[in-house]
Amino acid sequence: MLTLFRNLVRSKVALVLIALLILSLAAFGITDIFSPGLGNGLARVGDRTIEASEIDRAMDAQLDRINQQNNANFTRAQFADSGQLVQTISTEISRQTVVEFLNQSGMEPSAQSIQDRIRNIPIFRSQINGSFDVNNYNRFLQNSRVTEAEFVRSIEEELALTTLSRGFSGAIDPPKSIADLTMLYRSENRRIAYMTVTLDNLTEEISETTEEELRDFYTEQQGNLLQPERRAFSIVAVNASDFIHKVEVTDEELENEYQAQLSRFSAPSTRTYDLLAFPSESSARQAIGELLADEPPAEVAAKYSGQPLPTEIKKQNEITPPSLGEEVYSAPVGLWSGPVSLNGTQWALINVREEEPGDVQPLEEVQDILRSELQVFKAEQAYLDSFDMIDDTLGSGLPLEEISELLESPIYTFPPIDPNGFTEDGLEVGALTGIDGAVSYGFDLYPDETSFRQDAGDTQFIIRLDEVVDGYIPEFEDVKDDLSIVLERRKQSEALGELADGITSRLSDGGFLTAEAEKLGLDVLRPQQALTRNSPQQTGFSRNAIEQIFAVGLDDHFAIPTNTGLRIGVVEAIDFPDSNTLDALSQSAKSELTPTFVSELENGLFSVARDTVKTTTNDQAIQDYIDQNMSPE
Repeated sequence: MLTLFRNLVRSKVALVLIALLILSLAAFGITDIFSPGLGNGLARVGDRTIEASEIDRAMDAQLDRINQQNNANFTRAQFADSGQLVQTISTEISRQTVVEFLNQSGMEPSAQSIQDRIRNIPIFRSQINGSFDVNNYNRFLQNSRVTEAEFVRSIEEELALTTLSRGFSGAIDPPKSIADLTMLYRSENRRIAYMTVTLDNLTEEISETTEEELRDFYTEQQGNLLQPERRAFSIVAVNASDFIHKVEVTDEELENEYQAQLSRFSAPSTRTYDLLAFPSESSARQAIGELLADEPPAEVAAKYSGQPLPTEIKKQNEITPPSLGEEVYSAPVGLWSGPVSLNGTQWALINVREEEPGDVQPLEEVQDILRSELQVFKAEQAYLDSFDMIDDTLGSGLPLEEISELLESPIYTFPPIDPNGFTEDGLEVGALTGIDGAVSYGFDLYPDETSFRQDAGDTQFIIRLDEVVDGYIPEFEDVKDDLSIVLERRKQSEALGELADGITSRLSDGGFLTAEAEKLGLDVLRPQQALTRNSPQQTGFSRNAIEQIFAVGLDDHFAIPTNTGLRIGVVEAIDFPDSNTLDALSQSAKSELTPTFVSELENGLFSVARDTVKTTTNDQAIQDYIDQNMSPE
């Protein structure tokens, strides 16, 4: 599928798609797309230029959400190949348009509110005393590869949009009339009476189907009887699991892997460490210089108003707060390090005296786990290495059977299937349709043609077209019995429909359901519970049936198909909640309606913003950016 997207985006169709993107942006007030002066920027919104790095961060954030929600490993290239990057660019331009409009309207956040927001972000707080920790803040900026100015701007934009949304929510009070209508609609109850009419209630016999009728029906149904072209294929497919039994793991490899992962099989180590606490960060920094010069710790502590704390012997998970444990276990052994914040008022220097490793599981206890993991790893490598061999054998013209032998992978031959993967008997060939793109690619082959190696994600396959079965219309005698059954059912349905039409016509003219039921010897049934729009299917009425019952008025009739006939009935009563109940229900409806009203107002604001803010796009830079993020050909 991704290959298809890659080919699509790089084809001439891509030019059309990019053109459509440009036109769609123009439709939203984003003009001057061919204007110079943007440099390498992708777009300019007001006085702001949207750089590729901003789209990078937006794309990475979306990828993080996708991968976390689906436990997947979706990459940037796959994101771009699937077309989602174009949408991300458009969304970011729209977002910046609203932010710029708010700024131009004087609704930008104050510097103090931005500062307060940053200081209250949990990941920037010290786990020791809960205050803002500048080290955590700088570490975040470094790990995120974002400058402080860029981060502050993102907070400013977030505050502007959040304040807008909260302002709408706080100011909107949906009218009681709309809330009442909403709850009247939801709370309406209906009581019905009905009878079930079946083929047994027909007053006239259905005529037997004649040969002439069958032949006429055969002619009428030739379009439905047409059998599509089907193709028979042979295929060789391999994935990493096919190589598991072919790889061996030596004792030496097992030992090396064990040593490389020794920490994985070791219990937590224990560290013995000292702390010197100082009243300020500056005094701690002065002290560490002398400690590293081997000055006596007690003298250095006294000189800079420090306080030695008792020697501790602890595992990392035993140290509180956890942030101090991280510092102790990242410090070098035998050297003073720091300073680190202790409680907001003190700063500490750390000296790890020694580290005692935890108990280690012997190789004998974990060798089965490591052997299995190494086999999987080596099988994946063998699978990747097989690509060149497959390509070479195909290039040398070897038939599929010999390629199968070389790969030690079986060749599978399937009966003729249609483009959807089904045989003439209606059976799906799942072994073939389960390989992404195999069927569609096979239908592009010429008779007796063998494909090149095709990439289906975690599977590589080679497919050969063995036979083409042309489409045809079956002979009358071959389908006569099936046509007879279908035509008989049609006659039954028409007869039942005529009976129902007569009944509903008389009901419309003032007739009574009980009288109609008596004529047919049927009982009139009434559900014990009134029906609502949300009545469950356990009541015996499907969602479509409920919709039909609520689509007619009081004393009006309905006719609902069932598996065996028709339910014909009338609505006998329609009940609504009393005024006191309605008032109580309307309060909850108001809270549910508020987000809808907010969304409509936000859409209206965006319409004004796009008409007010001048926006320019750099179409060539956008195309180059998309190309750079896509998978290589």
